Amino acid sequence: MSDDDAKKFVKKLAEFYYQWEKFDQAEIWCRLLLQQNERSLGKLHETTLKSASELADVLYQQDKTIESGSMYVEIIERSRSLLGDNHSSTIKAFQGYSEVLATQGKPFGALHWQQKAVQGRLRTLGDENLETWTSIEHLAARLTNLNRYPEAEALYLQALPNIEQSCGIQSRYFLDVARDFGTMFERRHDFAQAEEWYQHVVIGCEIASGLRDKSTNLYEQWITLLEFSTESANTLTLKSSVGIMVCEGSIFGEG
Repeated sequence: MSDDDAKKFVKKLAEFYYQWEKFDQAEIWCRLLLQQNERSLGKLHETTLKSASELADVLYQQDKTIESGSMYVEIIERSRSLLGDNHSSTIKAFQGYSEVLATQGKPFGALHWQQKAVQGRLRTLGDENLETWTSIEHLAARLTNLNRYPEAEALYLQALPNIEQSCGIQSRYFLDVARDFGTMFERRHDFAQAEEWYQHVVIGCEIASGLRDKSTNLYEQWITLLEFSTESANTLTLKSSVGIMVCEGSIFGEG
């Protein structure tokens, strides 16, 4: 078996265990793959950096945030130097490190790196790509953690219809984001809005699982709520041509 064939086999095993959420087993194979790539390609190679990012993610999934965070710091430094801020591998590292910092209770650092991720997605993918809107809804969550609710609400209201268009109103991802939006209202003590979104998430889950018919009036209310909320989101402007998001009270920093 050639070295390339061996690496493909190791990568396949790592992906298999990750898919089935057996992260302790995935870690073993991710470490082996990283060692193989470092040995054959060197540490400053795009493939090696991708392997390092995959290992950092696996560590994060096991709540090994200290080791994961340290890896992301190194990955970001090397990726920015080798590939630049707008490369997909660098952007993924920004995103991953933001998630680690959020888990560690460091909201300002988490916000900074999430901003970098969104900037990169807007510059490279524009505002019609699901990965961009995934980064934006994560940014809304970071703002929620800092009690910056008006800005978070504006981002959620922009992200939800775009995620619905890409994934469907019954998709697990859309319903998770809708639930997070309800959580934002709960945190700001707007319990009526929170209850309304939570109720509609339950309806969406029941429709997705076949427990509720799409033709019911409640389903129509769910669609109407989404459309009404989208129409009210008039505080946010996306300028994908320059990759910068402008929101009332700037939510972006540089650096």
